[in-house]
Amino acid sequence: MKQTAKGKHPGLHNCPLFSKISLAMLLLATTLMVPALAQAQRVVTGKVLDASGAPVKGASVQIKGTAVGTATDNNGSFFIAAEKGAILTVSNIGYSDTEYQLGDETELTIRLNSLVRDMSEVVIVGYGSQRKRDVTGAVVSVSEQALREVPVPNLQQALLGRAAGLEIQTVGNQPGSGAQIRIRGVRSISGSNEPLFVLDGIPYDGNLNDINPDDVASIEVLKDASATAIYGSRGANGVVLITTKKGRSGDTRISYNGYYGIGNPAYKYPVFNAEEYQAMRNLSPWTNGYMPEELNGIALGRNTDWQDLMYGTAMRTDHNMSVSGGSAGNTFSLGGGYYNETTVMPGEDFKRFTLRGTIDTRVGKRIKIGLTTQNTLSIAEGSQFVSGAAMFRTLALSPLMPAYNDDGSIYLTPNGNIDDNNADGRYSPLLLKDGPKTWNDRVRRLRTFNALYGEYEFMKGLRYRVNLGLTYSQTHSGQFRGSDKPENPSFFRPALGNIARVDNGESWSYTVENLLFYDKEVGDHKFGFTGMYSIQEAQNFSNFVQKDSITEDFVEFYNLALSTPVNSGNTGLGGAESKSSLISYMARLNYSFRDKYLLTLTYRRDGSSRLAPGNQWFDYPAVSAGWIISDEDFMKKFDWISTLKLRAGWGRTSNQAIDPYQSKGLVNNSNGLPTGGDIGAAGAVIRYNYGPTIVTGYNVVTLPNPNLSWEFTGTTNIGLDFGFLKNRITGSFEYYNSKTDKILYNVNLPVTSGVAGAFATNVGEMENKGFELSVSSVNYTSASGFTWSTDLNLFTNRNKLLRLSNNVSQDIGSQLFVGHPMSAIYDYRNAGVWQLHEAAEAAAVGAVPG
Repeated sequence: MKQTAKGKHPGLHNCPLFSKISLAMLLLATTLMVPALAQAQRVVTGKVLDASGAPVKGASVQIKGTAVGTATDNNGSFFIAAEKGAILTVSNIGYSDTEYQLGDETELTIRLNSLVRDMSEVVIVGYGSQRKRDVTGAVVSVSEQALREVPVPNLQQALLGRAAGLEIQTVGNQPGSGAQIRIRGVRSISGSNEPLFVLDGIPYDGNLNDINPDDVASIEVLKDASATAIYGSRGANGVVLITTKKGRSGDTRISYNGYYGIGNPAYKYPVFNAEEYQAMRNLSPWTNGYMPEELNGIALGRNTDWQDLMYGTAMRTDHNMSVSGGSAGNTFSLGGGYYNETTVMPGEDFKRFTLRGTIDTRVGKRIKIGLTTQNTLSIAEGSQFVSGAAMFRTLALSPLMPAYNDDGSIYLTPNGNIDDNNADGRYSPLLLKDGPKTWNDRVRRLRTFNALYGEYEFMKGLRYRVNLGLTYSQTHSGQFRGSDKPENPSFFRPALGNIARVDNGESWSYTVENLLFYDKEVGDHKFGFTGMYSIQEAQNFSNFVQKDSITEDFVEFYNLALSTPVNSGNTGLGGAESKSSLISYMARLNYSFRDKYLLTLTYRRDGSSRLAPGNQWFDYPAVSAGWIISDEDFMKKFDWISTLKLRAGWGRTSNQAIDPYQSKGLVNNSNGLPTGGDIGAAGAVIRYNYGPTIVTGYNVVTLPNPNLSWEFTGTTNIGLDFGFLKNRITGSFEYYNSKTDKILYNVNLPVTSGVAGAFATNVGEMENKGFELSVSSVNYTSASGFTWSTDLNLFTNRNKLLRLSNNVSQDIGSQLFVGHPMSAIYDYRNAGVWQLHEAAEAAAVGAVPG
């Protein structure tokens, strides 16, 4: 019996006539379907413009609910295949998202509103995002467009003047130098006053110079406790959220951004010229007269301007290239950057190389995963001992002395007296500029920052997300100062041999965050819930070695075994290691009624290994509310008021400013005696003898404090957001009052205690309060894209120390005074100079006129 396949008719299966009929029916069905498909799908062309009518290039245009999308070209044009009734979602950085439902049209124009002027703007907040109109805390957003208005070397300078209440002061004039950032004043005496930085959702404790400003898409500054309480024990000094650029759907795009600039001193220090210097010397009590070359300079009329000779031309250049694109729910971006900066003084420069990449993809309809990696290599030359070393000498040299010999070589000792020519500062600073290089001052820092996320949507409104952050950094610092030789004078080691030092440090950390989001809308009620459990662990390790008398100068710091130390005081070995962890639970509820009455409740609980057991867990509650007054019916008659929102909030945060193991105390085995001399090596270490046995002893240098705690700050904030004349004028007004208690302070113990180190404890209270006003206006826009806008920030901060321990009213040695700000300066009151007609009054106190 012939076997046949199951489910197939044995007769028709092999029938040629059946095959022909089937093929004909398939062709007929395909022919009939083509008009239907053509009717359902057609090509739509359009243009995306901004509020002024200028084209928006690179905007993403996507069919909502699908992975089908494209991007606009340089003219803002796009085309996409879509059916009638489809919803197009149009988005671009710097603009609010816009949705457009297709009708019968095949050509359309879509306008995007700038985020800066739009209450529907989406801003990043802690562990998520919100519409600007729904935000009840004090949050300031700085867009990518604002960050790119002025070329800057780092994020600190990019934020200058961008937010009321944000103070930024550059620290030092070195290339690649950092900045001091304060949000609404200072709150700590011994602890840190720096805000918490969060990069792509992961806490970032690295150097801001390692972040390329060209990679940043937006920055949000969280200022009050109702906004920062979600970060608990790290939010007291404010939070800065940094979001980097992502890939966008559409054609693959290559972009380049760069600049080159030069700089010269805007002014010189006002020092005496030759004539003024000579007059000063003639009046001075200096009795050793002039150097021979100075007398020759007087005869020749010499007037050496040392600043002109030392200053050069500074340079700054930045180059960035990126590639981005994607389709079908998958986007990517890859970018690299190079930055180089030099100063007007010789021997200093800073280089930074960056490489970053992002991948975001969808797996089915419910799963999203993504990866961001940022890698930085920075090299700073001259930042350890070269920077600033020549400035004083340049200003103090005699203008009567020559800079160069007759043969063009550097005149080595141009000081105006023989004593200085025998001191450490004997040599001309021109050796740094034109002489042989006898030093090496380099700091190399390598950092990699990686953030991986996965997200699963259980159902509409309910999703789970896991964030994984991995950071590793390595720093190598090398210092070498060569021997002073007649044929090769050493500016940094006059009359001395060489010396070298190497410092190595590394740190790593990981962060795991488990987040649950639930959004629900019931009639006029909207609910948004965020829950989190996270763990963070960090470890730091460092060591150093220093030696003098390296065998040959060319060895520098690369092999310190090739040395014969002749000065044991210049020989050192050391290191340190620390490890800490933080476990956190967080919940936040956002509620709105009729989209105009807003409420936010936040709770966080942190447990830290830095504190002693029994004192490691603390709670951080916060509540804030908002009322969008402009949406009320009674406001309709005020058509010139576009936006009016009242906000109020209170929250509690703290400052995690205690180093690991600080509550445990410290011992060491040093007796404080000199290491050299007759007692030899025994002078450095505590030793005891028990008969013939000698053992090493230890003494207490820092007392333990198991009750050591964080500093806690409670803040009340009241804010008013406004917009006038169709939001052509927008801004906000804030009033805040924050009080910090249990301030960290290192108390110096009396010598009779037998403990030399300070005792870390919690003392006193401090207050910060003030007002902030931010106003932005769009003054003029044209169809060609020209826009004239202005921004104004005004703020005040009043800091006051309210209390110290044991009701002490002042600590003069530490410059702490109850009732006065932390910046108060204690000094003698200058009563003036006794004049000639006040001789009698002066004599009464044992003084004379003058």
